[in-house]
Amino acid sequence: MPKKHYGRVGDSALPGSGLYANEFGAACCSGDGDEILKFCPAFHAVHLMSSGMTPQHACEEVVESIRTKTENTIEIGMIAANVKGEFGASTTVKSWTDPLTGSKYQGFPYVVMTSAKQQPIIALAEVKL
Repeated sequence: MPKKHYGRVGDSALPGSGLYANEFGAACCSGDGDEILKFCPAFHAVHLMSSGMTPQHACEEVVESIRTKTENTIEIGMIAANVKGEFGASTTVKSWTDPLTGSKYQGFPYVVMTSAKQQPIIALAEVKL
């Protein structure tokens, strides 16, 4: 991966950066890991949810904060869910192509499965500028 230091694990394995969960909910991120970890976005989103914010609003606020601080030069896709079963996502990724199928998505695709749905669905987080 470009700009990745040799031997560097990335943000995904670091609690608070690539993932975080507590009694209120959980969040995870993907993208430019070496940049993402500077902001602890997963922790930030879960903290906002613990203050009563919906997962969607929490993701949007965290991604917008990062986008503003990095002048929109970072790629991040974030999803979150709370204990009520609500979920949300936000991204700076304008489009993504599945390397296995070649399918192109306008936004950041993620899979959702809830008790109200009979099968998993692909949802899209779209860039909000």
